[in-house]
Amino acid sequence: MNVNYITTPTEGIAMYKVTLLYSQPADAAAFDKYFLETHLPLAERLEGYLKMELTNFVSNPSGEKPPFYRMSELYFVDQHSLQHSLDSPEGKAMVTDFSKFAPGGVQMIFGSVEELSVEFDTDRVF
Repeated sequence: MNVNYITTPTEGIAMYKVTLLYSQPADAAAFDKYFLETHLPLAERLEGYLKMELTNFVSNPSGEKPPFYRMSELYFVDQHSLQHSLDSPEGKAMVTDFSKFAPGGVQMIFGSVEELSVEFDTDRVF
C-alpha cells in the first residue's frame, strides 16, 4: 500500500473540522428522532461549512457497544471560518440544543485535516 500526502504540513492544511462525539443515549429511537428532525436542520443552517459527515457507530465484532453512539464532522476552509460559524447565532443555537437530546454529553474536538491519497494493491483486497 502506498500513501501519498495530497497536502503536507509544509504545503498547509487542507481543511479544519469540528468533530462532535455523542454518548450512548438511554433511548436511541428518541435520540435519532430528535437528532434527525430537529438538531440536524439547525446544523444545516450554519454558514461556512464545506461538508458534513455523520457516523452512526455499531458494535464491534465481539458485540460490545462503542463508547459513543454517533459522530458528526463539519469541515471548514480554515480555522477562522470554523470559529465564525460556531460564534454565529446559528452556531450558538446548535450548541445550546445539545442538552435537549444528548444528556449523556457531547464532546467537541477541533482539528486540522491533511488529505492522503492511498493506492492499494488490488491483489490484497478481500
